[in-house]
Amino acid sequence: MAKEDMHVLMLPWSAFGHMILFFHLSVALAKAGIRVSFVSTTSNIQRLPSRYVGRPNSAPQDSLRSLETTTQALQDFFSHWTAEISRELNLNIRLILFSVFSAAMHMSQTKNWSSPETFTSPPEWFLFPSTIAFRPFEAGPFLAGFFGSNASGTSDAERVTLTWTACEAIAIRSCKQYEGDYLDVLEKLYRRPLIPVGVLPPPSEKKSFQGEMLSIFKWLDRRGQRMTRKPCQLPTEFRARTEGRGVVCMGWIPQMEILAHHPVGGSLFHSGWGSIIETLQFGHTLVPLPLVFDQGLNARLLVDEGLAIEVERDKDGPFDQHGIAGALRKTMVDREGESLRLQAREMKTVFGDQKLHQAYMGGFIQFLKNGLKA
Repeated sequence: MAKEDMHVLMLPWSAFGHMILFFHLSVALAKAGIRVSFVSTTSNIQRLPSRYVGRPNSAPQDSLRSLETTTQALQDFFSHWTAEISRELNLNIRLILFSVFSAAMHMSQTKNWSSPETFTSPPEWFLFPSTIAFRPFEAGPFLAGFFGSNASGTSDAERVTLTWTACEAIAIRSCKQYEGDYLDVLEKLYRRPLIPVGVLPPPSEKKSFQGEMLSIFKWLDRRGQRMTRKPCQLPTEFRARTEGRGVVCMGWIPQMEILAHHPVGGSLFHSGWGSIIETLQFGHTLVPLPLVFDQGLNARLLVDEGLAIEVERDKDGPFDQHGIAGALRKTMVDREGESLRLQAREMKTVFGDQKLHQAYMGGFIQFLKNGLKA
């Protein structure tokens, strides 16, 4: 198939964290000469980086009928309606699932779980050492939210199952250097090609800041090398209590630019997959404090890989300042954390290796050009 004959539809979920990754993937495919159509609402498209997006093109309601038979669609986990619409319109569209989650997260989607207790131990199909499992206080809310009924009448679990079973292949934002064992297991469980596209490292763009953001960088400039922590969300009164000892920002912060700043050496964070990638891209140590959904599983894998110390919590989930301070001290200062700091610096050669992830992307592009032949 000649590259100019290929047309890929991008069908992201409307959450911005999903849209921006589909957008970065779209740019990579377009640079390879592939025609890409990014399908979303006008208001969503206007939120994308303006240097790539001029004005959204309004598509006629029936324009899908004119799509070429060679069209392939990359869709998100919740686009369960795509296959049905394709059949109704008699469209010859190959469906590929693009997962923005880590491979470790998928353990929650590949079995019919019956109770919260079944989530609190690693699956039996992990034939290697692993602590990937939910804590009891995480399992109940996940079970209710993912498998429970909602206003649409279709649970999230049903949506996900309908989506991936309709797809001929699965592309995933990951790499074998970090979670190769889990990728191998997933390919066997899903019984279809599983293609890592790399971690899609966020592009580094030099920006200028003013006001409060500028004061953050000035404060960082006065710190010692690798001795500061990334700001995080805290109670309002915390600002006054810590005045003169640090910087507290209660709104949006330029995370990538702060992580790239030379004094920063570690991150206390929620252990979202995107933040893990951004932090390890600079070789920083991690102190995960997972809060919702996939974050607990991501944190367990970081600990398994010797890259983090998770904040200690009571069995019902509460944590306190002593748990946070202890994890920070062990990770950033104590001799106990030396191996973690070394491991994190070594992971920079994986997560920060642009050529490595370009090679993964090249493999995925070749997969598309070969017409989904494994």
